[in-house]
Amino acid sequence: MIRAMPSKRRIQSLTNRLSQSSVPILRGSVIRQDRVELHRMMRVTPIRDLKPQKIARMIDDFEAGYLREFAQMMDAVQRRDDVLQTVIPKRLGDVSSHEYQVIVRGDIDDSQEDEANNHKEALHQFYGNVETRDALDLDMRGGFRLLVEQMLDAQAKRWSAHEVLWRPSPDVITAVFNHVPLWWFEKRTGRLRYLEMDYQIEGIELDPGGWMVTCGQGLMEACVIAYLYKTLSMRDWLLYGEKHAMPGIVGKTNANKGSAKWNDMVDAVQKIAADYAVVINEKDSIEKVSFSAEGVLPYQPLVEAMNKAMTMMWRGADLSTMSAGPGAGGQGASVQEGESDIVEQRDALLVSETLNAWIDPMVIRWTFGEGVTPLAYVRVVVPEHEDIAREIQVDEFLSGHGVELSKRDARERYGREEPQEGEEILGKPEPSEPNPFESAMNGEVQPGGNGNGKLKSMDQLKEMFASNEQSPAGMRVFMGELRQIFKHARAAHLRPLLEKIHAVEKAETPEEFANALRELQGDMEEEMMRLLKDKRVAAVLEKALASAYFSGALQPAKSFVRRTAYRS
Repeated sequence: MIRAMPSKRRIQSLTNRLSQSSVPILRGSVIRQDRVELHRMMRVTPIRDLKPQKIARMIDDFEAGYLREFAQMMDAVQRRDDVLQTVIPKRLGDVSSHEYQVIVRGDIDDSQEDEANNHKEALHQFYGNVETRDALDLDMRGGFRLLVEQMLDAQAKRWSAHEVLWRPSPDVITAVFNHVPLWWFEKRTGRLRYLEMDYQIEGIELDPGGWMVTCGQGLMEACVIAYLYKTLSMRDWLLYGEKHAMPGIVGKTNANKGSAKWNDMVDAVQKIAADYAVVINEKDSIEKVSFSAEGVLPYQPLVEAMNKAMTMMWRGADLSTMSAGPGAGGQGASVQEGESDIVEQRDALLVSETLNAWIDPMVIRWTFGEGVTPLAYVRVVVPEHEDIAREIQVDEFLSGHGVELSKRDARERYGREEPQEGEEILGKPEPSEPNPFESAMNGEVQPGGNGNGKLKSMDQLKEMFASNEQSPAGMRVFMGELRQIFKHARAAHLRPLLEKIHAVEKAETPEEFANALRELQGDMEEEMMRLLKDKRVAAVLEKALASAYFSGALQPAKSFVRRTAYRS
């Protein structure tokens, strides 16, 4: 349904009522209810018939202080462009989602400490009870988070203005922040001045203490230009597809023009053709006039370039590179992620300093009297972003090189609490691959090298020691190899084993050799089962045993020989 435009009589009636109205939209506000209604009825679409000449004129007027047209243009583009509708809320939300803190100044002396704490408490109660509204959208209400997002609109349009309506009470002082659109102001004198009516040239001065103005970058000026190039390219792309996506149809016939057969051909061609078609005699000819471009059309790259430019202006990095992450082919991702952190810190600092300059002194003045210097201030706190993967890599590197790490510090950095007494402890998962020596002891794997058999049980290992009591030379070779493997071991549980191995090596008589070997064999089952808990120890034991078997230095147990099945 098309809404009828208001008549001139209706607009004139509203204008007359506005000049005599005394009904503000909020108690104490300079903005009248009729002002809002009249603006909505007279509002035009600035984005229609977008051309470079029109944008250039609007920017010139904006720089001269006539803000209305270009401010409305920036707002329309900000709401309609698909990329800006994605990146701008993300940037505003990055800061508005953070908590604020009230901090005592660091340059006070001990005599001012109590006074500074009183200032801190007053500011904390003020910002904890603020109410935020919008002059055009009377249903929009919020608190500190909405206030931050409205203030950061200055990063889009260069300025963001709030009418501050103070609400003092005996217990606490607070205020209502009413966000007023930029096109209700002019800046011909260098300061924002409020326009009481649309199309008014000269505005009224802003009351000190009754307004807050946030000054930002004004990124939407560049975004409007990018949107212009993007829109023109999209328009040309659609026209190209409309004209050249479907081929033309040529019908040829021997019939005379105007004959029944000729007319039948015309009807057939018209039914087949989607856009344009022609019927000619077979002796006639039509030459091809090609309007299509060779290779890649220029429209899509230009549209993508403008999208990327707007994304980088607002987010500090291209979203595709940011999502790639370091190690995913995006070598510059970590650098650009750092740029995004800088943007977030800068936005938080802009909000904090604006509140410190415009609001904090007024709160202290309302609460403690004229001439009192604020000893505390509000600050939007942006926490440092932690790279957990990098932290883990550093910890593993330090631990692997013998650097002792504090468990308490690690729990604090990774946000893990110390387990309570009686709680089930999360342990290190068992290795997925079987322990090679333990598997050999259970008869599950072939010894390495030649695949010459299986060691069935611990009893066979004991029998192997008994079979070699009379082979000091071979056993010494095996013990020497085993000791060389373990000689750098620092684990305390390996020392008894090394001592027994050393005793076998140093035996000088057959009796000493047999006694040392029996002593080593005596608690072999208990010793080995304890050692096998360490998969590295088990692996080297299996390797040493297999090497000694196949080199002939040791004689395997008889039961081992009987049960061995040689394979090709």
